[in-house]
Amino acid sequence: MKYKIIFPALMLGLGILNGCGAARPSKFYQLTAASGRASGADPSPYAVTLLLGPITSSHLYRDDHIVYTSSGQAMGTYEYQRWAEPPSEMIDDVLLRELRLSGRYQHVYSLRSDVRGDYVLRGRLYDFREIDGNGLAARVAFEFELRDSKAGSTVWTPPLLAR
Repeated sequence: MKYKIIFPALMLGLGILNGCGAARPSKFYQLTAASGRASGADPSPYAVTLLLGPITSSHLYRDDHIVYTSSGQAMGTYEYQRWAEPPSEMIDDVLLRELRLSGRYQHVYSLRSDVRGDYVLRGRLYDFREIDGNGLAARVAFEFELRDSKAGSTVWTPPLLAR
């Protein structure tokens, strides 16, 4: 009879103690642009208003998990290492800030604003992952499209950018 009470009490106590361990702290990372601006006289800005549309991506990159690749095409995410924001949003923020700081355009706004622009720059993020192996490496692939707002036509599409 004693064993019928002691065993369940022992199991309950072990279960409670197992859940009392300290949780592993998460680490967060964010993108920042390199501040390597060349000094010198920039040409006068283009007299256009540029609107930056959202960077679209697959569901995998709309979350804050850091994606990695190991042994070829197998992909996974880290549990305790995360982005401060989803990669598509971080790239959008950095690009908006860098386009404004470049001084190459009269005005640069987000497409979410109520401003009408001459051109709309849109992008798609295809790949944004760490490559496990010897040394630090990553794979980033995206494409952009510049559209004329009035004509509704694409005026510029660079080749797919991948690093």
